[in-house]
Amino acid sequence: MILRKIKEKINEQLYTPTQAEYKAVLDFFLHYQSFRTLYDCSRETKLDIEKCRIIKKKLYKDRQLGMYYFRPKSDPHIFMFEYIARLVPNFSSKMNIAEIGPGRLPIISDKHFVNWVGIDYNFKDGQIDFNGRIWDISKYPTNNVYKGTWETCSKIDELRDRLGSFDFVIGSHSFEHVFKPIEALNSASELLKPNGYLVLFVPDGFSDEPAARNEMTHTLYLVPDMIEELFHYCGKYKNLKIETFRPNYDYVITAQKI
Repeated sequence: MILRKIKEKINEQLYTPTQAEYKAVLDFFLHYQSFRTLYDCSRETKLDIEKCRIIKKKLYKDRQLGMYYFRPKSDPHIFMFEYIARLVPNFSSKMNIAEIGPGRLPIISDKHFVNWVGIDYNFKDGQIDFNGRIWDISKYPTNNVYKGTWETCSKIDELRDRLGSFDFVIGSHSFEHVFKPIEALNSASELLKPNGYLVLFVPDGFSDEPAARNEMTHTLYLVPDMIEELFHYCGKYKNLKIETFRPNYDYVITAQKI
């Protein structure tokens, strides 16, 4: 292992990619619609695997790809919020927003959005405990957070009077943990008002990014064809859109309730 790391470091120091090589590998990770392994990169770009590895590493360093695409070492939630706010012309802090799986850091804060509610499977006794990671619930008052899942979000007793009233149901990297994705989409639709928005930020299932692929609680590796089929069989939404959010890391999915 140590010798391999030394060899890789030497290779990185000796090899400087051309602009054409850099662009070829970038185009692969931006556009290739299948599993983006280094083997596939080599086959598609005609570069050897080691060159693909070095260029990919440089692309991440240059923030052309990956988790920190928007800003170095930063949480993406401010950019997720900005994306959501652009979806409707009259977006305001009075809108009804349900966020499922807010976890450590919600996209929306009910310090400003008084009609925000959080729904989290790991919420208990005033805190969120995700596999032993205790997350700071003080970021939002606990009386606005309820225990529930994507599949059960419309069955929470405290929200029964609010069914069909939400402008947005949103989730950041939570939908990929569901066991029954079509039931989850159906349940979310019961919260939404007609034309209300479902917004999902989910890992790119084609990426080989370890941060997305090594999480043991992921049940879905979502790719565009799978997403389209799930919404088709759900049948409760229109205007489905699937876009890259952070290249080679995640998608943003939007749809409106029929």
